[in-house]
Amino acid sequence: MFRSTHGRPLRRFRNLALSSGCAAALLLTQAPARAQDAGLEALTAMAPLASFAGSPNLSLSQWVLPYAPYIFDIVVTFARSVAVITYQSRGYDPVTRDFVVRGLSIGRAGVDVAIDRIRINAATQLYEGIAIDTRAIPMEAAARDTLKKLDAEIIRGDVVSSVVADIASASYDIDVKARFENIGALGLAAKVEGFHVLLPLDEVAAELEPPGTDGAMPAEPDAASEAPVLAGRLQSASLTYDDAGLTEIGFQIAAEAQQMTAGQLQGAIATMLVPMIASLFQDMPGGASPELMQRAVGWSGALQAYLADPQHIEIRFSPEEPFDLAQLKPGVALDETMILALNPEVSAEASEVTALVDPRSGAAIGADDLSLAERLVEGLGIPQDVKRGVALALSDIAAGQPEAAAIVVRGIVLDPDSAVTADTAASSYVLLLLAQARGTAVPEAILGAVRARLTPEQVAAQEKLALAQWRESDGEGQEGRESAAIEARDWGALRDLAFDYYEGAGVPRNVTRAFTFASVAAAGGDRIATTLRDDLLAGLRANRLAFAPDVARADAATIWQTIVTAAGEPAAPDKP
Repeated sequence: MFRSTHGRPLRRFRNLALSSGCAAALLLTQAPARAQDAGLEALTAMAPLASFAGSPNLSLSQWVLPYAPYIFDIVVTFARSVAVITYQSRGYDPVTRDFVVRGLSIGRAGVDVAIDRIRINAATQLYEGIAIDTRAIPMEAAARDTLKKLDAEIIRGDVVSSVVADIASASYDIDVKARFENIGALGLAAKVEGFHVLLPLDEVAAELEPPGTDGAMPAEPDAASEAPVLAGRLQSASLTYDDAGLTEIGFQIAAEAQQMTAGQLQGAIATMLVPMIASLFQDMPGGASPELMQRAVGWSGALQAYLADPQHIEIRFSPEEPFDLAQLKPGVALDETMILALNPEVSAEASEVTALVDPRSGAAIGADDLSLAERLVEGLGIPQDVKRGVALALSDIAAGQPEAAAIVVRGIVLDPDSAVTADTAASSYVLLLLAQARGTAVPEAILGAVRARLTPEQVAAQEKLALAQWRESDGEGQEGRESAAIEARDWGALRDLAFDYYEGAGVPRNVTRAFTFASVAAAGGDRIATTLRDDLLAGLRANRLAFAPDVARADAATIWQTIVTAAGEPAAPDKP
């Protein structure tokens, strides 16, 4: 790990970033007037983006991407002092929300890299038509010989990646694929939740610590404290490789070095696989159990199958319970418990092939556990048809399969215009409210789109229905929580209930109920509840909210009477 002379790498990086930003600003101020005017016009055109800054559904990367062409120009301007850089075009695609570059070329000293097309957005990256000329790059003779035999001295291929992220929970579904002509295709997939890479605490403390005045050098931390710490849980992971010639050529070159034929070398390695893998476990703490050794035999068998016919090999990790990544620490060796918890499998056969579905009969060619409704909503194995998929899922719900509600919610989130009809808008709103209360991320824009199809009276009625259904299943203790807050005259707890109902946090969203509890808590003297009560009423008047204020006031009066009665005999009213 790089460390500055004074142990302040973070401060050094910050200063470098600051000076680079100042240099970029200076560059822009020195730009020709026409260029400045064009830039100002472009920024003015993008001014509406400022309205998105407060959107809970817009990530930082999504907000920055429209400005990517101008950031790219600044980077290229500085990088042109290091290499020759040209491109055909760059821009922002407002439909796909991609930053797009075409015909990028970077070269210096005979080393050339070209990329036909780059498309980058908040979730995906595509680098298509990569060409890396290695003929002028110094490398070992064996590597050069390998590239020549593969006819790959100019490495050509594509790299694509997709990261579906839930930023709030730091959960990521990652899929990366790299394919290179005459070499092979490498794939990496992983699902992690709560994932963090934590900086060493000594580095953070050094950054926060003011500079010393005595000129003394700070003590260097030990090596273990310098290593980043992983936090999070691995749900699954896989590494795949599809060969396109590299394995065969690699064996040929290795066999020639050992004065053997490629077949002889393959046979020798296949024979040695079991003892080689067994030897890896001998140094593990506690050794290896018969169960682990039996699994090792299966792994070696898959490797032998690949060596006999090098086409596909994959390693999968499928822990029965999410694996705590904090166990993977520097200097801590894998033990049997950790290996078995990861549940690794090695196979020479491709897995998880998407089933192909006949759109007329619904019959699947291949095996997976998806229903036809889910396949139609997701567009997996059959072209996407959200309307039909949601209709099937609604039929499943009516037939007594409540788990199909998740498919309906997913369809509405993906394509509300197709998933929601005039006849299903009310029931769809109930399903969305229940899903949100159970922790499913439902964008506010989707809820708003469905609410727009209902009258204010219908909205209030469906929110009441959702609450009633929720109390019969997940919310059995909700009435007790409300009663306890009322009996204790706990104005803070009543205010929290109001916010829960307004936000749909842990309970189905019910603005009528939120206004009720805000009114009661405000009557008890809670100022924040007073603000919420007034804000909800203002939102109703401005048609930003829909609820039943008369019902809410009547419920608040009933609750208040209960509170006053429990508190004792009220004082006599003042005489006029």
